[in-house]
Amino acid sequence: MSVPQVAAALALGIEWSRPSGLLLLGPAALLLLLARRSARPVERVTATFDLWEDAMRRIPPAPRTRRLPPLPVVFAAVAITCAALALAGPRIVGSDPPRVFTILCDRSPSTSLPLQPGRTRFEVALEACLSELARRAGSTDRVRWRSQDRETLELPVGVKPPASWFARPAAFLPEIEWEREDRPGFLWVTDRVPTPSPSHALVFASGGRGVPGPVASRGGERVVWREGGLRVEPAPGRVVELRGVEAGRLGPLARLLTIWARERGFELRGGQERERALLIEAGRGAGETRELRIAGGSLGWGLAGTGGAGGIAELPEGAQVWRFGEASGGEAPILVAGSPGRVLLAFDGVRSVEGDPALFALAWSRFLDRWVLPAPGVVPLDERRDAGAASWDEWSEDRFEEVPRVGAGRGETTSADLLAPALAGIGVLFATLAILLSGGGISWLRGRLPASRTRT
Repeated sequence: MSVPQVAAALALGIEWSRPSGLLLLGPAALLLLLARRSARPVERVTATFDLWEDAMRRIPPAPRTRRLPPLPVVFAAVAITCAALALAGPRIVGSDPPRVFTILCDRSPSTSLPLQPGRTRFEVALEACLSELARRAGSTDRVRWRSQDRETLELPVGVKPPASWFARPAAFLPEIEWEREDRPGFLWVTDRVPTPSPSHALVFASGGRGVPGPVASRGGERVVWREGGLRVEPAPGRVVELRGVEAGRLGPLARLLTIWARERGFELRGGQERERALLIEAGRGAGETRELRIAGGSLGWGLAGTGGAGGIAELPEGAQVWRFGEASGGEAPILVAGSPGRVLLAFDGVRSVEGDPALFALAWSRFLDRWVLPAPGVVPLDERRDAGAASWDEWSEDRFEEVPRVGAGRGETTSADLLAPALAGIGVLFATLAILLSGGGISWLRGRLPASRTRT
């Protein structure tokens, strides 16, 4: 580093990754204090003290003189000081590109189960993760927050996403493919330790005993896991609500919805009177009402009807859309969209089904099944089982150095990384000079120690 850079470092401030190295400054200070001891006149004891007594009283006391330490002593002190500073791991505050950490939050159903009074498995694991991050991250570092069903957020260290980001998912989420997320700087927040163990990421698993409760539901019944096995118990029925148009206007699609709901223990209704499993909103197409058509082709089925020519304009977050279709006088609009607990239709009327009716029924059944909300309190049996013991990882130096930085490639050296080597090099230089000149320095130090008395 150049002299201006060093001066800037002192002005901006320096942080130390290994502050215990600064203890070596003690020997350097002790050496300089010893070297600056006042020079004392040599005392001589003679056999004729009475003869010289009067003369000695008349002689004014010799002034106490101070002399600068010789160069070898100064060089040795500088070498020790540089070694102490280099061992302490100096880093210029704000000089390095910030590190970027990624907290990968597992929001599968098991993480929402209680672990401690008033706290879920996820909350306990997240607390351990943030504690380790606060211990190692710098004030300028960044954190990317990721989950299966949430938009990725990038925030400063110490700032958490809003509470809505952590809200319990409305539907069951798929398990994370952990093998694909084993990257430097990643922190996994979950309840079960994934296998195999990661090579780069850190794992924060809460563990937890099995939690009995409902594991499935159908119509007016639910299956409950308790000690001793599974039991079937009565449960409130749920409905599929159709909103926007009368069921009769949807023709063959309404008949399919009725059969699909009945087979799953739901009741298709025009208004919500009980717990809702799915909301179907028809007539959501924007613009002038025109002929709409889902083309058959490779699908093997099609649908013809009417609705807003512009298709569905406002989509819920994370919606899956069906864009295939035709609209007279324009490009294919979004005719169908789905999100947890909600299905939107651009159609306000359905005239006919084209192609293979069996393929039509299969495609729509699978689409509707995907967006049905689980019954309140229902968590699959595998998710309710024992999650094992808690496990918190800590960063080793090797893993921590792998954490990527903004604007810096992996393995790239920055100017602040050269500060400790530069101090070490200066220390070696001054230590060499001290050794080369050590003869005079040692003799001078001996002269500073209490002098021996010479008797005559």
